[in-house]
Amino acid sequence: MLSSVKKIYGTSNEAESHGFFNYTIKPKSVVKDGERIENSVLIYFDYEDPLQSNIVVNTIKYTCKPDVKSLHIFPNPATDLVN
Repeated sequence: MLSSVKKIYGTSNEAESHGFFNYTIKPKSVVKDGERIENSVLIYFDYEDPLQSNIVVNTIKYTCKPDVKSLHIFPNPATDLVN
């Protein structure tokens, strides 16, 4: 839970009232190639009723051979091109 998020109200400044956060999860079981994972979250602001986010759909597509044990990507950090 994030307890100290401070956002500007949309009525004060619409553009600056938007926000996002990033997170990473790992599946509990094996995910098959082509499988669709759908998810959404409930967002709580103060003591208001929760708002449900849009539904996000991720379709799993394996592109590496299963025997690949490691992957080297550079430069890190990158902005446009990764080798």
